[in-house]
Amino acid sequence: MIFKYISSPLRLTDFNLFSKKSSFCRAAITFKILKVIAALQNDDFFENKLKSVSLKGDDIYLNITGFDFDIRFGNEFQLKNKLNMLKGFYIYQFDNSSNKKYKQVDLVYNNRLIAIKN
Repeated sequence: MIFKYISSPLRLTDFNLFSKKSSFCRAAITFKILKVIAALQNDDFFENKLKSVSLKGDDIYLNITGFDFDIRFGNEFQLKNKLNMLKGFYIYQFDNSSNKKYKQVDLVYNNRLIAIKN
């Protein structure tokens, strides 16, 4: 199940992959994703960095400018905390001259950012 957000031009695409779910369930899923997109777009640091958003299972995945891997964002809860951790990681990665290669960053664990190396 994938729900994709593509940043330029700004559009949401459903791809009809939720056809077996009720309209209430589709609305709830859409609301969760839109809440995350809005938080990123309203953040001064991330407002132009979001490339895509996808939903895999119950987890929201992000792809942002500057990273060639997915960010497992999890759910729409603790948005401010997750964005602050991600912002710190982003700044550290670009300030650190020994940029390590990662295949994924997880923000699904309480108050933790887990970076999984290649």
